[in-house]
Amino acid sequence: YASENDTEPFMTANSFQYSFSESTTIYASSYNANTGCESNRIPMQITINPVPSEPEVAPVTRCGSGSVTFSAVLDETATTCRWYSNQYTNPPLHIGLDFTRHIVTTSTYYVQSYNDNTGCKSSRIPVVATVNFPPSTPQTPPATSCGPLTIDLADNVSSSSLQYHWYDQEGNLLSENDHY
Repeated sequence: YASENDTEPFMTANSFQYSFSESTTIYASSYNANTGCESNRIPMQITINPVPSEPEVAPVTRCGSGSVTFSAVLDETATTCRWYSNQYTNPPLHIGLDFTRHIVTTSTYYVQSYNDNTGCKSSRIPVVATVNFPPSTPQTPPATSCGPLTIDLADNVSSSSLQYHWYDQEGNLLSENDHY
């Protein structure tokens, strides 16, 4: 029954499937078709919780192998994130908004929003951690000079996209150029 006082049930069966789009209360009773007798009606609360939106997670990039941390942003429909190694397996690798992994190569993980109060979850989305390999160390021959000295590595540059950084003995950046 749709209400406690309806005279006609909206479904007569031992079990039924019905799609509800919002929370509501329905009423159920037992009915004996042979005698025409019906039990008292009992309320059944139907609660429809929102499906959490997918989390917002930016891809991460690092130079060489090491640790990366993904950070998720959720809307009000979720309370936490679950992180996975692929789209289908359980249990999660980690539960929480931030997820840190040590990676050696570019890796894809999957994350979903989850609501601890309702058990509702979003679909899993892929997030990528990219490993860029650093360029080779420049080869600099020893240099001696009488007077000012300019070292020019432009002839030794193997890629036009590389730039050299020059540092003093204390680690202070002196120049970002092919020569110093």
